[in-house]
Amino acid sequence: MERLLKLYPVSVTALAYVFLGLIGLALAIPPGYASPVFPAAGFALVVALQAGKPALPGIWLGSLAINLILAWSQARLTPVSALVAAGLACGATLQAWLAGSLVARRLGTGWQRLESERDIIEFLFFGGPLACLVSA
Repeated sequence: MERLLKLYPVSVTALAYVFLGLIGLALAIPPGYASPVFPAAGFALVVALQAGKPALPGIWLGSLAINLILAWSQARLTPVSALVAAGLACGATLQAWLAGSLVARRLGTGWQRLESERDIIEFLFFGGPLACLVSA
């Protein structure tokens, strides 16, 4: 997978993000935008840590596609909903970038091993709730 991310970071990231995002939306609260579990966000963090900035456009495209698909499936696809989808995609991309940056700055390469409880807690805090505030 790491090799594919290096070869085709944008397209592979976008497709994987859409796939995982659709799984997350299957668990969403109606009408379908708020999901208590969203595996695509965790994937985006991993991509931001592994592939870095070159893969961030894939996160944006994947998020945009998910939200456009959702609006279309609910017969609510309008220019305004497309603009909202683009804004949500910006938030998802910013969240992934910030989470990756915070985790990398705080743990260095230690995020790959997570050998101590402190490393695990810092990874979860900086990669999770703190970065999620940006997307919201």
